[in-house]
Amino acid sequence: MARKLRWGALALVALLGSGYAADRFVIHAHNAAPLADAAGGPPVLRRLTQSQYRHVIADVFGPDIKIGGRFDPDIRDAGLIEVGAGKVSVPASGLEQYANMAHTIAAQIFDKQHRAEMIDCKPTSETAPDDACASRFLAETGRLLYRRPLTKDELAQLVSASAEATRTVGNFYSGLAMTLASMLEAPQFLFDWEVTEPDPDHPGQRRLDA
Repeated sequence: MARKLRWGALALVALLGSGYAADRFVIHAHNAAPLADAAGGPPVLRRLTQSQYRHVIADVFGPDIKIGGRFDPDIRDAGLIEVGAGKVSVPASGLEQYANMAHTIAAQIFDKQHRAEMIDCKPTSETAPDDACASRFLAETGRLLYRRPLTKDELAQLVSASAEATRTVGNFYSGLAMTLASMLEAPQFLFDWEVTEPDPDHPGQRRLDA
């Protein structure tokens, strides 16, 4: 992509995708125990905070992209917004706001001012699907928004959805914008997923993956 979707996003990917919060590394000196002996908490889903959402959009697409809509308020638990983010859901009113923001953002990204910076390929025709060009954009953008590489099935579904939308509206960029908006509304983006895997160093236990 012409901007390579902003190098600054890589740092945010590392922060959000790892699933590790700073409080996981705090050990009180008077009661220090080896990390291997700590039971740890269950994996959780944490909704992106308002600040995280705004920083993701700015880092991936650029600081000039405006976010139109209203966020549900963040809540604090034990004084921490990040802890509270693991205990909130998205009500119907919140889903509507996220949808409004997603379509507002996607429309800006694919307007004539931004599209050349956002996409490093051109469709063979602006009025017909181009799966190769759409796939390049969606794979790279999806990696940053979902904080992990897309699976083959996920990418295939998104490319297919983009092609269908393009055939419906008769414009490649509008079809791709509709698909991007769906990604910005997806749980894979709106929530920071903690995913576990078997811990090879401690049989019977699990650890957070990368």
